[in-house]
Amino acid sequence: MTEKDKKRTGAKTKIKPHDKLRNILEEYGFQEGTDFVEEHRFHPVRRWRFDFAFLKYKVALEVEGGVFIGGRHTRPIGFSKDCEKYNHALLAGWRVLRFTPDMINKGEAIVQTLQLLEKDDVFCTVEDKIWQSVQAD
Repeated sequence: MTEKDKKRTGAKTKIKPHDKLRNILEEYGFQEGTDFVEEHRFHPVRRWRFDFAFLKYKVALEVEGGVFIGGRHTRPIGFSKDCEKYNHALLAGWRVLRFTPDMINKGEAIVQTLQLLEKDDVFCTVEDKIWQSVQAD
C-alpha cells in the first residue's frame, strides 16, 4: 500500500520505534547533532553503533526490536553479540539504556533517559523538564 493509498483509505502509517524515540527526544527539547547523535560508532575497531548517543555524557540509548517475534536481539547469536557490544561499551565508560518498543510507547524510555541525565546535572529535575515540555505545547 502506497502513502497515497493510506491517505485515501485512512490507514495509519506505523512509526518505527527508533523514529518514535527520536521524535520524543525532540519533543522534550533535545536537538539532534547538538544534544545527541544517531548511529554513533563508539568503538575504534569494531563497527558497533549506538542508536542514540549523548556524547558529552557518554549515555547511549538502544532500541531493542523484535523482542516478541524472535528477532535478532533475542536469538542466541544476536543476544551473545549484544552482550559483547554492551560490555565493551561499559568498559569504554558508556552507560547504555536499552528499550523495547513497548517501553518507548509507554513513556518509560524518556523518563529513564531524563532520570539518568538528571544525575549528570543536565536538568534540575525530571519534573522540570517535563514541565518545560508541557508549557511549550
